[in-house]
Amino acid sequence: MSIWTDEDSSTEDPLDPTRSTASAGTPASPSRPEDVDAAPAPGPAEPAADDADGVADPTGAVRVQLGEDGLRVVGVRISTRWRERLRKADLGTALTAACRRAQLSSPRPAPLSTFPLDLPTGPYRRTGDRAVDWRSFNALLEETLSLSDEGARLRALPESERRRPRRQTPPAEGSTPDGRVRVVLSPAGTVQSVHVSPRWAREQARVAELTEAVTRALAAAYDAWQPPVLEPGDEADLLRRRQEHRHRLLTLVSGRES
Repeated sequence: MSIWTDEDSSTEDPLDPTRSTASAGTPASPSRPEDVDAAPAPGPAEPAADDADGVADPTGAVRVQLGEDGLRVVGVRISTRWRERLRKADLGTALTAACRRAQLSSPRPAPLSTFPLDLPTGPYRRTGDRAVDWRSFNALLEETLSLSDEGARLRALPESERRRPRRQTPPAEGSTPDGRVRVVLSPAGTVQSVHVSPRWAREQARVAELTEAVTRALAAAYDAWQPPVLEPGDEADLLRRRQEHRHRLLTLVSGRES
């Protein structure tokens, strides 16, 4: 994960102890129009555009960049003017907003097929196909009737009595060793929230320290994340068994090996 430095070398972090005395008393010459703007008016101020450096929060105080998967945050950039831009707002809230904006605007991969079984193209029979095993065929017909009866009983049950699908996902959190920055990931692996100690961020931390701390917390959260395990409900379980049954039946009728 990359660590991006300040917005511009001419725009100094007010808490950076390495800044010169002259620059502390005299504002640096701005190199970009946004550096001469007055403090933003109350309320969210939408940035002009999200550029190749990533996606910003509504105030432009922070930016994040996603990886090729469109989910994982691989770059974080915090403006040296973030205290002005956010006023009394929390830095963690701005980081959360930037992550969500980036993840929502990122293209998603095509969904997987809901019918993954490779069914025969038949049941056209060809010379050399094996004969139908009628005993197995009759057993499959009995299973067809059984699955049909089970489906009827399931449809007759009230919704409250049906076993619903359940997603089992262990919590995925990451934080810095001192606990000043904490990141929580959703079951899908996206950033759900970012928490930054307000007093430390406002009064003590430099931009470079903030950026490094957020980066470390993100890395720890991604290391802790595990793919969710889906426990199917009654309807999904019945559908799966019907698909498997259909596959066996078509394979038997076609006279070809599965």
